[in-house]
Amino acid sequence: MREIKCRAFDNTLQHWVIGYLVGDYIIDLSDFETTYEDIDINSVGQYIDSEDINGKEIYEGDVTEYKIYSTYGAMVGKGRSIVRYERGCFTTIDKQDAQWGGVSDIE
Repeated sequence: MREIKCRAFDNTLQHWVIGYLVGDYIIDLSDFETTYEDIDINSVGQYIDSEDINGKEIYEGDVTEYKIYSTYGAMVGKGRSIVRYERGCFTTIDKQDAQWGGVSDIE
């Protein structure tokens, strides 16, 4: 069974916090007593139960980079996508996709 945890930006501490989302605040995973109440609710992303190649946890809203290969196995380019939850599953949406939205400033 996967752990359902979230990450959000805390406006008071000025850094990302991880824990359980309860309403509009986050309860810290390490002690279950500390609460972060001044979070940017628009920054909340759920852990997708997966890590990148460096072992870093991936959350909804993260920007991922991928390599594009030809049918012959040669790398021909790179792309970027954003992790989203749509239609009942986590997926990535490519920058060229119309659904990319307001994350056009990553270049």
